[in-house]
Amino acid sequence: MNTALQSLSCDLRRRWLAWRAGKGPEALARALSAVQQDIPVLLVSYNNGVYVQHMTQQLRALGLCPVVLDNASTDGQTKDVLVRLSRSGDAQVVRLGYNFGHKVAFLPPFYDILPDVFSCSDPDLLLNEDMPQDFLRQLHEVAQRYRVFKAGLALDLPDDLEVIDAAYVKVKCKPFPFRRVYSVREWEARFWRKPLDHPTLEVYAAPVDTTLAVYDKRLYDGDFFDAVRVAGAFRCLHLPWHPRVDLFDAQTRKRYLQGNRISSWLKKT
Repeated sequence: MNTALQSLSCDLRRRWLAWRAGKGPEALARALSAVQQDIPVLLVSYNNGVYVQHMTQQLRALGLCPVVLDNASTDGQTKDVLVRLSRSGDAQVVRLGYNFGHKVAFLPPFYDILPDVFSCSDPDLLLNEDMPQDFLRQLHEVAQRYRVFKAGLALDLPDDLEVIDAAYVKVKCKPFPFRRVYSVREWEARFWRKPLDHPTLEVYAAPVDTTLAVYDKRLYDGDFFDAVRVAGAFRCLHLPWHPRVDLFDAQTRKRYLQGNRISSWLKKT
């Protein structure tokens, strides 16, 4: 696609998103103003109220009030959770009229409103009990030190904690055909291979998708996955990978998956 067509495509997409977003961006602006945090924290919600509630509790314990971007949840339990969080003031809830997906915060109508430095996360994490109170500030300093778009939490896979029997299939056609099936542990092991020098923290050069991270817009160079991961007290668990501690029951997960087809992980049979 030539440059002119690319520009036209981007412009049309931006216009469509602006129309579909409706008054969502205005609601987000009000929510950001209400929390008055140097580094606001956004949580993405869609039929995952049990995760949103749990993550909000963890953030509140760290002195933070999250902004919840809800992708038009249809699940009654999630709707009830959002009402309670909004009424209690434990979170600022922005209700959208459309399911924009797990990267909603990075779509133009919403991303344009965010400050230069912000945090965003899926809510399905168990944070480290030793997480520093100033972890957002520290993550931002790490991003600045290595000049990366984001600095995020490392995903821990303790040897004594059961992991789901799932597979990620990686297929490449260029420059030559490649196909490999990874278990969760095999896939995640790749992200612990490149330690970086830091005076006090355990830092690794590794991509981050939508696990909790601090972003600095000014350091974006066109690569969404440009990142480092911080371990030690910053390690966290991705709850869906660990049945023993996961908060979703079978019915809740079924409702969630009906509107979320983004996972690359396949359950083995």
